[in-house]
This record gives sequence, structure tokens and C-alpha cells, in this order.
Amino acid sequence: MAAEVIVATRAADGFPVFQPPEGGGVLCAAYGTVEIAAGNLLEAGDVIEFCKVPARAVIVGGWVYGDTIDADTGSEALNIDFGWLANGGSGTYDAANATGLGDMGVLVGTGITGLIITGIFRPAQGQLMAVGPFQFTKETTFVGTVNVAADTTGTGTLTLVVLYLVP
Repeated sequence: MAAEVIVATRAADGFPVFQPPEGGGVLCAAYGTVEIAAGNLLEAGDVIEFCKVPARAVIVGGWVYGDTIDADTGSEALNIDFGWLANGGSGTYDAANATGLGDMGVLVGTGITGLIITGIFRPAQGQLMAVGPFQFTKETTFVGTVNVAADTTGTGTLTLVVLYLVP
């Protein structure tokens, strides 16, 4: 099957991108959720457009969370990278970066010692871990790129949250 682009409601063309008042210091959140249903399973090469941030956004954090989508307990394979599309700007971070928020590895939905998690939860990593907060010059779309499909059919929701400031 050919790879497809899945667009969450909050990443669709025409969906308004929140622009906070001038002056910075207002923490904002962009987010998008997709429903992985029985007729719409994730395949290698699929791109999920989750949400957008406005021009001049400074990314300060975020996370990915959702249901256990790969239901093959013990040999899960679902692997999605999280990053952004090129935005046409000429700034340091304006080029596409498929792992800009992280190469999350296999998205296993099992618990972690000391944490009660019943599903997927990963904090944003990538550029945040490498350089700290970073800024775009133009409106930017955040995406997940499927590297490896789920081992076993799984369904559920997957959400990406991006925290940002606009100075």
C-alpha cells in the first residue's frame, strides 16, 4: 500500500493557528490527535500532520501520548519519528526535520518502573535535548513519520503536544 498523509483536524488547511499577544512570556500549546481505526492503520512511510505553530514560535517542550496502538505484546514494532515539515523560512530550524522532536524508537505501551502509564508517553527530545529551546521564522507544521508499521493490528488515538512561546 502506498504511503499516505494523515491530517489531524488541528493541522488542516484553514484551521486557525493561535497567535498570543505580543510581548512573549505566554506559554502556548499546539496539539493534534489522530484516531487510528480499523480501516486506517499506520504503514511505513505514512506522515501524520498533527498541528501548527505560528511564525516566530520558540519551542520549549512537548510530548507524545496515546493508546497502545501496536497490540503485539512482547514484540511490538511500531516506530514513529516526530518532527516538522519545511516552512519556507531561512532560519536555523526552518528546514524539515523528521526527528526534530525525537526518534522515539518502538512505541511500546507498557508501564515503566515507578510510573503508571497505560499506553504511549514520550517527552519531546531531539533538538530540545541538543540545544534547548529553538525558534522558527515561519508558521510550521509538526508531523509524525512512520518508520515501521505495527506488528499486530492496533487501534486507538495518538496525540502530539507542542509547547511554545512567541516573543
